[in-house]
Amino acid sequence: MGFSDLPTIQRAQEYLDISFQRARTNARNHTLADKEKSVLNREKSLALIKVTTIGDYLTSKFDQLIAKYPDFDSLSEFYVQLINLTLSYSDLKKSLGAIQWFSRRVHTMTKQFSRQIKTSSSPQDVGAHLRSYYGRVSSLLKQIDASLSYLHQARQTMRTYPRIKDEFSVALAGFPNVGKSTLLARLTEAKPDIQNYAFTTKTLNVGYRDIHAISFQLIDTPGTLAREEKMNDVELQASLAIKYCAQCIVYVFDITEQCGYTIAEQLKLFKQLKKFGKPMVAFLSKQDLLTPGDVDSFRENHFSGKVIPLVTQDSDIDTFLLRVYKDTYT
Repeated sequence: MGFSDLPTIQRAQEYLDISFQRARTNARNHTLADKEKSVLNREKSLALIKVTTIGDYLTSKFDQLIAKYPDFDSLSEFYVQLINLTLSYSDLKKSLGAIQWFSRRVHTMTKQFSRQIKTSSSPQDVGAHLRSYYGRVSSLLKQIDASLSYLHQARQTMRTYPRIKDEFSVALAGFPNVGKSTLLARLTEAKPDIQNYAFTTKTLNVGYRDIHAISFQLIDTPGTLAREEKMNDVELQASLAIKYCAQCIVYVFDITEQCGYTIAEQLKLFKQLKKFGKPMVAFLSKQDLLTPGDVDSFRENHFSGKVIPLVTQDSDIDTFLLRVYKDTYT
């Protein structure tokens, strides 16, 4: 699922100006046939061109807009919750419903006024019907202007959503700046922004790793603080990804504490993530700054005899993922 190709949303007046301009241009460029050269027939032909142009443009534009949005009733629970977290799921559906209502009304109204114009008995009647059509279209567009405005704002937010595929997924979890993005870049072809300060990851970065012809989706979750009741939106996105998308978790430790968080704080978050009930493995990052003694001491003090393993090699992660995959699908 991806939202990066959602179409640009304009305000009502902009759509109105464009449609009316197109109507004037098409009418001006129309070459009249002999049967259209009487005053009444000429007015009918030009009016029909204008009405049809406006109707076709607006219905086509809004139908295309609606078609670009996903079917919200079939969205995964992750995206439903993400929309509720960052927007309003009900307002989004209501706004799209208003756009769909407008398109149907304009389509019906265009056919109605076209018939009235065709059966007009005088140029004055043609002009009256055309002005009435213009007024009705303008009024309808103004009624959905608030919906267009909301969709414009929603699009800005939804374009930042990650593209999460429906396949076996792995969450890379841990505090900010512990090395999750570095690990993602090393394991996959993803190119996350890696900087030496906290909260570099502002959204969910995704990469893919093939192990023995099996594709694994790795999700680099934004740094989650161990304060469940006070999570910000970025942290809550990480929680949603772990809860609804991930089949297992690779928890990244920085025991050098250069990330700005103590080992005790990292262990506290590690224990909190167990509540998801997902298979977990702990991985030590920044090993170029560690001695064998540092690793052995940490393992002995915190992971000796534990069910959740502590690993130091990328190949260890591969072994863990293959085991979880096998346990999941056999």
